[in-house]
Amino acid sequence: MAAYQVLPLPLVLDLAHFFQVANVIFFSHVDDADTVEIIEIFNGTGITVQLVDSTGKAVCQKEFTNSLLIDTSGYHAEVEDYELCFKRRFYWLIASAMFMPPIALRLDSNFITMRQDDAPGHLLLTEHYRVKKQLFEVTLGSWSPAQRLDIPIAHTWERRKNMKGITMKIATLPFPQVIVPTKDQDFDGLLVSYIKIYSDLSNFTLEWDMPADRSWGIPTGNESWNGIIGMIQRKEADIGVAPLTVSVERDEVVDFLPDPSFRSKEALIIINPAYI
Repeated sequence: MAAYQVLPLPLVLDLAHFFQVANVIFFSHVDDADTVEIIEIFNGTGITVQLVDSTGKAVCQKEFTNSLLIDTSGYHAEVEDYELCFKRRFYWLIASAMFMPPIALRLDSNFITMRQDDAPGHLLLTEHYRVKKQLFEVTLGSWSPAQRLDIPIAHTWERRKNMKGITMKIATLPFPQVIVPTKDQDFDGLLVSYIKIYSDLSNFTLEWDMPADRSWGIPTGNESWNGIIGMIQRKEADIGVAPLTVSVERDEVVDFLPDPSFRSKEALIIINPAYI
């Protein structure tokens, strides 16, 4: 084995099963011995294996989804080369001591590194992600030939729920009952109570702001928006808390979460064709 001496292939198989991926893509040079063993390990698993002797940029530009990327060369490319990978559903395992946390990482990125523990053959796995460019590192689990993969907290958002007091800027506008300004430059109301519960559960701080134009958000030309939508688009705010109407145009600019208090029953009433 050449490139993959430091990476036990059973670990790759265990991670592929854990993340339920359909593809495993191996970066860097893969020699004949590597190829034979990789084929043997994944034979009959139902997982597609691809051996790619190219950069991450070339792979990320392809229409791969739900894939585990394996790189033994370390993260060494320009940020824009890899940014697309972090916007898709990729799980990336870096099996190299040559590692720099990419700036392009996001909260929902799945970027994993491994390192040797004191015990022979025992590996520690760490996942890396960013919130507002601040790097977070949490223990994913461990792996050994005897015990195989051990990930104590299986759910991603359980592992990442502590945001360590980071400040999140909230864009909002007053609206009767759901967003009500208070005397201390704070807000109260039904929607506000939800975001405050989230901030307590995930340990982040709220900083409120309102758009200068006091608009909810409409297009202003050149793919730009004003109001709350525009503040999020320009990254002047991290979250918008408002009873915003979801539209196709807005959904192309921002991501929406459902209002847990909103219930709607709609019906289409037509005349029975027999009576027309």
